[in-house]
Amino acid sequence: LQLDLRSSTYAIQYGYLKNRVNYLINFLHSGQNFQTFGGDLFRFRNYSGGLTLQYPFNKFSRVDVGLNAIGIVLDQNSVVGVFDNTDFPDGPAPNPDFEPREVEAFFFPSVTFTTDKTLPGFITPSKGRRYQYGISGSPGVGTGSPLFGSIFGDVRQYINLGFGSTIALRASGGFSFGPEEQTFFLGGVQGWINQRFANNNLPFDRLADRFFTQPAPPLRGYEFNAINGSQYALYN
Repeated sequence: LQLDLRSSTYAIQYGYLKNRVNYLINFLHSGQNFQTFGGDLFRFRNYSGGLTLQYPFNKFSRVDVGLNAIGIVLDQNSVVGVFDNTDFPDGPAPNPDFEPREVEAFFFPSVTFTTDKTLPGFITPSKGRRYQYGISGSPGVGTGSPLFGSIFGDVRQYINLGFGSTIALRASGGFSFGPEEQTFFLGGVQGWINQRFANNNLPFDRLADRFFTQPAPPLRGYEFNAINGSQYALYN
């Protein structure tokens, strides 16, 4: 947390787990501040809240239904005359070319089916199989809300070799459809120190694209955003 809650990142969640169906109420806020060498100030805020229902079919499988509302705010400010006070004797002046605030809000439902039959190891699973399939999207309800749906899947197989060694296999993929498709980008791994990005453009035509553009790691040997599109398949 920082002194200003609008620039802080925090999450609040309440879970009612008494019955077979779990009810989770959550709120998340993320705030980041940026400043360029030219004096441009940016604050990017992402906040969401909603209800998640979890229904277990048995010990290993369950379905999650998420009903969430998401808001994105980009506050912008720029000053001119910071380094040249001769043109502005009274101090820096606001830049009239900047839009002070952009706001978009939308509804984001999702349904996910998960099965986990893995045996835990010291850090990662040592054997078994885990898979997850789901569908999510934006029905186009809200301010600046895109209209699309996405289907995704992830299957992981762990083969125990003994002596603390395990082979891990993974296949994942996603497919987006609709007039304003979601974008996925491949390349890179999670936790990459001194990461590098490929010189490929991402479609950031709308403020919501910053939220719906999702990475699909890991793809070793390639820079982040080596390739992007509305559908992908990956095998590790």
